[in-house]
Amino acid sequence: MVRLTSLEETLFADDTGEARDRLIAMLASVAARHENRPDAVRFAANAARDVIDTLWARYHGMSADRPQALPRG
Repeated sequence: MVRLTSLEETLFADDTGEARDRLIAMLASVAARHENRPDAVRFAANAARDVIDTLWARYHGMSADRPQALPRG
């Protein structure tokens, strides 16, 4: 599979999930309800989180719902 962006390269190389977790934590802070953010910003942050989870899971051979990676093969 061809990776087109630095996000994809980062997630592909992230065998431990640390980079994925950092990205998701940053998006969670943007989407936090206690912040005075428009709904569109929260929606976009949540959508980006879903994309990150999906790409990471795809690159590491597992479903987006599973917490640990399977070996790439």
